[in-house]
Amino acid sequence: MEVYRHGIEKDWRDKIQRGDILASPSGLRVVRRVKYTKDGFIYGIVLSILRCSWTRRPYTTVTRSDLGNRGFLPTGAKASLRATIDQQLDREIGANEKSRRLYCWDVVGIIS
Repeated sequence: MEVYRHGIEKDWRDKIQRGDILASPSGLRVVRRVKYTKDGFIYGIVLSILRCSWTRRPYTTVTRSDLGNRGFLPTGAKASLRATIDQQLDREIGANEKSRRLYCWDVVGIIS
């Protein structure tokens, strides 16, 4: 096992799970969903949005390579994701745009 500075494993991205709390330059972020390639490797993760964009979606996807490039690091902490807003966001991720009931302004700044 190769280790980065501060004792963080080099392959930490392969161990990401739903509910993990990651540190980023913009603050703490909770992993809402993990997306995999056909080969079973992590492709990317889904996070709640920090600011509204033109899409108005309440979530964003960060690819595996962007996790490292954008300075994300594991904290070792985990969120329960049991709050009502967490359940609503879970339903929205991957839902049809026409059936959207939750928007970016509903989740900006939420960490559970």
